[in-house]
Amino acid sequence: MKIYNKSSFVEGFFCTILGLVLLFTIFITSFNIKKLILSSLVLFIGIGLLQRSISKAMSLEDKTDKLDERNQFISVKSKGKSLQITQIISWILMLILLIVGKVGDNILIVSVGTGIMIPFTVSLFVELFCMIYYEIKN
Repeated sequence: MKIYNKSSFVEGFFCTILGLVLLFTIFITSFNIKKLILSSLVLFIGIGLLQRSISKAMSLEDKTDKLDERNQFISVKSKGKSLQITQIISWILMLILLIVGKVGDNILIVSVGTGIMIPFTVSLFVELFCMIYYEIKN
């Protein structure tokens, strides 16, 4: 047995172990259909990833898909849009919490709003530094 795609093998092994542990805990504790469905799903995903990592043809297909320019372009676009949406949502949430906390004179809500400002600011600086880096590089 030769492993052709090590990252897929590790992911598959982790998912399989996770599915088996969840299945084992279902039988030890009370039976829950939601957990059974989840464990079956994770277990089948893990087995599928293990199968793809051991098969030479499937591993080659996975590596080709990963290197495809269209897939990389879609990945970059989706990550950029998700960052933009996350920044907008965190800014709106921060603004609402600061206003509600100030109007209600609740220092805890103002503190939570201030805490949300920190990751928002970090994401803005990371985006700025990435833009500067790629402008200099290209």
